[in-house]
Amino acid sequence: MVIHRLKDIDPVHRIATCSVCGPGVSVRLRSDNNRWRCQTSERYQDINRKYGLTKDQFDAMVKSSGGRCEICNEPLIIANVDHDHKTGIVRGLLCSNCNTALGLFKDSTTNLASAIIYLEESKR
Repeated sequence: MVIHRLKDIDPVHRIATCSVCGPGVSVRLRSDNNRWRCQTSERYQDINRKYGLTKDQFDAMVKSSGGRCEICNEPLIIANVDHDHKTGIVRGLLCSNCNTALGLFKDSTTNLASAIIYLEESKR
């Protein structure tokens, strides 16, 4: 495990230099131990904890998607890991809007098909 050590912390702008990520990284003050943490490190740890993906696996997914959402093809500002809520199986990477939309449609192909029909009929 690589340790992200911070220096030159600017608490006002919440940026620092990380030994792994480099200068200008976003940082946050952890309330549980009152220590500054690299947001990139925290994100990878969250992804590993929630979805079982390592940093290398996640980075490979970003690379294979071309850094774009797998639904709308927009560039991924923040890659959201899409997964089946019933099985926990990771499906891919989506932008925030597409990931939220799938959740609001309850991952239902029936609901999505109904939405498509609705949109098509409203054009007439």
